[in-house]
Amino acid sequence: MALAALAVAGLFVANAHLVIVAVSSQPGCVPHDKVADSETAQMRAAKSGC
Repeated sequence: MALAALAVAGLFVANAHLVIVAVSSQPGCVPHDKVADSETAQMRAAKSGC
């Protein structure tokens, strides 16, 4: 029973860490194409974050 409780607590701690890192990190601007390129079928950002 104690091992199961420890495993559940570990999952909560790991998820809390992921949430904290996701909320606190802010990636910098990355240059990207504004228009889709049909030749290479490259993906582009839906909305610029800059």
